[in-house]
Amino acid sequence: MTTTDIRRPRFDPELEAMLTVLAEAMPPTITPEMIPAMRGAVIPGMPTPSEILEAAGSSPATSRSPATRATTSS
Repeated sequence: MTTTDIRRPRFDPELEAMLTVLAEAMPPTITPEMIPAMRGAVIPGMPTPSEILEAAGSSPATSRSPATRATTSS
């Protein structure tokens, strides 16, 4: 049997804090029934999509989807 060296991307240390927050906020087991509630949940320390857009200089009402941008770009 031969072992193969699998190359993996290096760990991003900036993600460590967020992974810790997620690990504390997430239950050890997730069922399909839990997914809709989890999608709408606010995780402490994690910005909402609106906050991310605002920080990027956009807003949910004025931002366009990638498909729209692709068809309107010149």
